[in-house]
Amino acid sequence: MTYLQRFLLLIVLGIALVYQAIANFIYHPEVNNILPSFLALGYIVWIVQEGIKLRKNNKWHKKLRERDERTRQCSMKAGYIAFWFNIIATILAFILIVNTSTPLLSFFNAFVLLPCLSLAVLV
Repeated sequence: MTYLQRFLLLIVLGIALVYQAIANFIYHPEVNNILPSFLALGYIVWIVQEGIKLRKNNKWHKKLRERDERTRQCSMKAGYIAFWFNIIATILAFILIVNTSTPLLSFFNAFVLLPCLSLAVLV
């Protein structure tokens, strides 16, 4: 992926975000949530800054070198390990919910203890 392709992808995502913010403002006026508008505006400012930076450095057609093959392999291994750990944690949570007599305890075990354990293992 070149810097130009990444920049065009950012523009498409920015257009989608602005469209969603405008649609929320028009079709749901009863909801007084201005956060999507600020996010869309901040995203557009960030895209303009990225474009200026790319123009200054003349990097439009250069390839992104942030992720080489080793980094990609390590991230794939970490993702694979995290995927299987989450699958096992979900199965254990299901077993705890089904086999525990008190619902509050099963909820606590399934949705508080297991995510904390998964974070502790990943860190």
